[in-house]
Amino acid sequence: MKAVSGLLLVVFMALSWSCGVTGSLGKAQECSGCADVYEPVCGVNGKGNRLTFGNACEVDQLNCLEDQDYQIVRPGVCSRSVKPFIRKSGGLF
Repeated sequence: MKAVSGLLLVVFMALSWSCGVTGSLGKAQECSGCADVYEPVCGVNGKGNRLTFGNACEVDQLNCLEDQDYQIVRPGVCSRSVKPFIRKSGGLF
């Protein structure tokens, strides 16, 4: 019985450690999800590219998931938006 308990403890510790290691889903797990609320904001990155986001949370989400550097410059739709931000879940904002 002690051997089984010890083995289960080792397996549990290994699984707990592996959950902390960033894998293929690791980046998505680090980045928080956003509510489906449409309050558009205009964001600009370091290269001067303007992009309209569905809400402020989606700016943070894109920056986190894609290692971008967008900053909100004003509320509302960008006047020269290249394209809307399309979430990986398929939603369009």
